[in-house]
Amino acid sequence: MPAQELVAYIDAIYALSAEVEYKAERDKLAIPLDTSSPWFNAWKLRRPTSLDPRREAGPVDLGRYIGGYGGGFATFANAPVAWTPEDLKAGKVDVAIVGAPLDMGSGWRNAIDGPRALRMTGGAGGNDMYSMISPNAELNIVDYGDIAVDQNSTERSVDHVREVVAEIAKTGAIPIVIGGDHSLEYPNVAAAADVYGKGKVGVVHFDSHYDIGRGRVHLLDHGQPVYRVLSEGHVNAKDYIQVEGLYPGLS
Repeated sequence: MPAQELVAYIDAIYALSAEVEYKAERDKLAIPLDTSSPWFNAWKLRRPTSLDPRREAGPVDLGRYIGGYGGGFATFANAPVAWTPEDLKAGKVDVAIVGAPLDMGSGWRNAIDGPRALRMTGGAGGNDMYSMISPNAELNIVDYGDIAVDQNSTERSVDHVREVVAEIAKTGAIPIVIGGDHSLEYPNVAAAADVYGKGKVGVVHFDSHYDIGRGRVHLLDHGQPVYRVLSEGHVNAKDYIQVEGLYPGLS
C-alpha cells in the first residue's frame, strides 16, 4: 500500500492497542460487590434442617409407581434424592449425581439447561446397551439436587461448587457433576484434590479443546480450567491426560 496509508494503518493499530489495554487512571480494577446487602450470601445459604419435616436420614424415593418408570418427580437416573451428607452416609450411597447449571463462564450458551435435560431423559439410568450393565442395579445412586450458582459471577459460583463436590466426596460417595459449562472442571478437580490431596488426583479429559487458555480478562472461563488446575498444583502435569475429539466441537 502507499506509504501514507501504511502510516495511517500502523497508527490505527497503536491507537486501538492503547484503548484495549488496562489503564489505572481510566479503568476500574474490579467492579465491587455490595457487601452491605442483607442478601449477600442468600443465593447459597442452606435452609436449616429444623425447617424440614422430621425424618430419618437417608435417600428418599420421589417416584409414584412401583416400577419406577415415569410419574413422581424427574431425577437423575430415576434415582432417589438426598439433601445432606447425612443422607449419603445413612444410605451408604456409592454415587451422588449433582447438577451445576452454570452458564456465565461460557457467555450464556444455554449450558444452564444441562441438569434439567438429563433429569427429563432419566440420564444414567437403566440398562446400558453397550455393556449390558444397569448402573442402578450395581450401584447405590442418588440425585443430590442442583448446586446454587450466581449467574453474574463465575468466581463466586465455582467456589461454592467446590464446597459441595468436596462435601459429597468426604462421605465416600463418588460425585458426578452435570454442568453447566467447562469452567466447572476447575472446582470439580480442585474439590477432589481438597479431599484426596494435591498432586494425588489424575484427570482423563475428553474434549476437542485443551482449555488451557491464560492471560484473559477473567481469571476463569470455559477455556481456562485446565490451566488453573495445573498452575495451582491440584493435578501434576504428568497425571493429566487429554483425549481429543474426532470432530470439531465434539466434547
